[in-house]
Amino acid sequence: LEALQGLEGFSHLWLVWWFHQNKVSRYHAKVHPPRLEGKTMGLFATRTPHRPNPIGLSLVKLEAIDGDTLI
Repeated sequence: LEALQGLEGFSHLWLVWWFHQNKVSRYHAKVHPPRLEGKTMGLFATRTPHRPNPIGLSLVKLEAIDGDTLI
């Protein structure tokens, strides 16, 4: 709980996480996102989990802090 002290003054947080279920050992530099109707895009401009490293980064809104739980 001490590590969370002071977070109530922030509206957003950077969440660093691990694509732990990504078992794909190969990746392609360009992917075909469903919303682009067949067009290709560089993988770092998309949300594809198939990346050269399994690290994810998201900007999230901090709604509340309930004990040791961030909402």
